[in-house]
Amino acid sequence: IANTTNYRNIGFPNVQTIWIRAENPLDNSCYGKKTFDVVVEPVPTANPVNASNIIRQCDDDQVGIYGFDTSGIEAAVLNGQTGVNVQYFRANGAQLASPLPNPFFVNVTETITIRVNNNTTQTGGPACFDEVTLQFIVDDLPEAFPIPVNKTTFCDDEPIPVDQNGWIDFDTSTFQSTLLGAQTGMLISYTLQNGTVLSQLPNPFRTGTQNVLVTITNPINTSCPATYSIPFIVNPTPKIDLEEDIVICLPETDALIDGGILDGSPSTDYQYAWYTNAAPMGITTPTLLVTTPNVYSVDVTNAFGCTNTRVITVTGSQIASIQSIDVVDLADINSILVTVTGLGDYEFALDDVNGPYQSGNLFNNVPMGLHVIYVRDRNGCGSVGPITVPVLGIPQYFTPNGDGYNDYWNVKGVSAQFNYLSRILIFDRFGKLLKQIGTTGLGWDGTFNGKPMPGDDYWYSIEFEDGRNAKGHFTLKR
Repeated sequence: IANTTNYRNIGFPNVQTIWIRAENPLDNSCYGKKTFDVVVEPVPTANPVNASNIIRQCDDDQVGIYGFDTSGIEAAVLNGQTGVNVQYFRANGAQLASPLPNPFFVNVTETITIRVNNNTTQTGGPACFDEVTLQFIVDDLPEAFPIPVNKTTFCDDEPIPVDQNGWIDFDTSTFQSTLLGAQTGMLISYTLQNGTVLSQLPNPFRTGTQNVLVTITNPINTSCPATYSIPFIVNPTPKIDLEEDIVICLPETDALIDGGILDGSPSTDYQYAWYTNAAPMGITTPTLLVTTPNVYSVDVTNAFGCTNTRVITVTGSQIASIQSIDVVDLADINSILVTVTGLGDYEFALDDVNGPYQSGNLFNNVPMGLHVIYVRDRNGCGSVGPITVPVLGIPQYFTPNGDGYNDYWNVKGVSAQFNYLSRILIFDRFGKLLKQIGTTGLGWDGTFNGKPMPGDDYWYSIEFEDGRNAKGHFTLKR
C-alpha cells in the first residue's frame, strides 16, 4: 500500500486483513509485523413513514393537542431491516423514548428526527446511521355553533285554519355568523333534505319542517369537517273558529261558550286562558258559562306552545217593551207608529203573526179598521202581540144589495173596546135624521122605517168617545 492516507479497500468488500511490517533500515533482518482488519459496515436506511413524511390529525376537542397513534411508525421506517436500533429526537435535540410513546401528544405541530443505527460490533467504531424527519400536525377542527331554538322553531303564522300550509319565512340573516363564531377561513355549505346543496341560505328562507345539514370545512385539512343539523320546525297553530256572535235572552238566559276546536281533537289537548274585554279572568277551563253580555276571548294553546285566539261577542237581547202606539187616522193616508224599548233587534208585522215583518216601526197607508200589531225580537228572545189598534175611518160609499159584500155602512175602527160610546147619526140631504147607529153593530143597512132608501148622498155626524168630531157625506149605491 503505497499511500496509506487514502486507501480504499477495492476488491476486498466488507472485511479486509491488512499486514503491517516495520523494518530496521540498518539491518533488514530486524523487523516486526502485525495484522488488523479493515471493516466497512453497511449504513442502515431510515425509510419515510409516508409520501410526505407528515402525519396530521384534526384537533378532536378544540384544545390544540392531539395524541397520535405511533404504533406503525417504527415498522414503516425500518421496512424490514434487522440488526439496527431506532432513536427519536425532538427539534431541540432532546432524545425521546424508544419506542416512541403511544399515544404521542403533540401541541399544534412538532417535527422529530428518527435515527436508524446499525448495531456495530467493531470495538471503538462509530455506529452507522441514517435519519429521516417526521412532522406531526394538529389541524384546527372546525366547530359548528348551534342556532338558538327560538330562531328555528315557530308556529304556523296563518291564524285562519284554512290558510295554514305549514310554511313560514325564516329570518336567516344571523345564521352563518352564529354557526362560525370567531372562526375564519372556513368553508360552509348547506344540504337540504331534497339533496340540494347551497353555499348560503336565502333570507328569508321559506320552508316547512325540515332538517338542513350544515358542513363546515377547514380547507387546510378537508378530512375533518364539522357538521350540524339545523332543525327548521313549523308547528301547527290550533285550528279554531276565530269569531262567533252569541245572543242571550235577558234576564234569565245564559250561554255556554268554548274554544271552538274545529278539527275534532279532544278539548283536553289544549290549554285555555279566558278574558273579558282583554282583561284576564283567571279561568283555564275549556268552556265558560256566561250570563252577562260582553266581548269574551280565549287563548287556545296546543302541545307545541302555539296559540290562537277566539273572540266571542255575547250580545244581550230581550222581548220588546211597547212604549207607545201613535195612530194617524181619519186622514187620506193613515199610519201607525209603534215605539218600543229594549236591548233586542226588533221587527214589526201588521195583522199577520207570520208576517211579512219589517225592520221599521212605521206602517203607512194603513186601511181603516181594527188592526193587530206584532213585534218580535230577531234574536229569538220573544214577541209581543197581538195588540189591537183601531184606525178610524169613514167609508165613502156602501152597496146594500144583499150580496153580502159592503151591505152596511158604519165607521171603521170602532168596537166595544175602542170608542164604544161614540154617537153616530145619519141624515138625508135635507137634514132629516134617518138613523143613529152604535159602534158594535153592523151599521146602517140603507133603510128608513123598513123601506130601502134611494141611491143618493147621505150625511153623517159623529161624536167620538175620544172627544173628536167628524161630519161629512157618503154615497148609497143601488
